[in-house]
Amino acid sequence: MEEDHLAKQLLCCKTVLAPDLLSPLPQIEWDLFEKIIPKFSAAFHITPSKLDFSNNFLLQLAQPMN
Repeated sequence: MEEDHLAKQLLCCKTVLAPDLLSPLPQIEWDLFEKIIPKFSAAFHITPSKLDFSNNFLLQLAQPMN
């Protein structure tokens, strides 16, 4: 019952387009990202909340439609 209630609540939520979730990044930062990150694609990061990801993953996310 709790899961059904949660599902109904989520269905009522307004849809937010993915680009609206992210702040636009100034071009100079994108240029640095595109220049530096590929050089260190194997670098691995762990956030304070224990989310882990590599620079290679960031490069995949930065590609349109990924």
